[in-house]
Amino acid sequence: MLDQQDRPVKRSFVHVDDLADTILLAIDHPAARRQTFNIRMDEPVDYGELGASLARSRGLPTACRRVCVSQNGRLGRGQA
Repeated sequence: MLDQQDRPVKRSFVHVDDLADTILLAIDHPAARRQTFNIRMDEPVDYGELGASLARSRGLPTACRRVCVSQNGRLGRGQA
């Protein structure tokens, strides 16, 4: 996926077990009351690098798709 400047989009993934553990820790921690948390990986995944790695390791073709990323970070469909 490419952004509007044709750069690969980067996103963070979180495993559901890690998310559940984090929520349970926050529930029991007094300092977490009424706080907002952004739970994510340390480094985002570059979709361009991921696609290239899959192409090399699996012999699969790659395809590019342009996406629109709003200022709040949400994805939308763009014109490819």
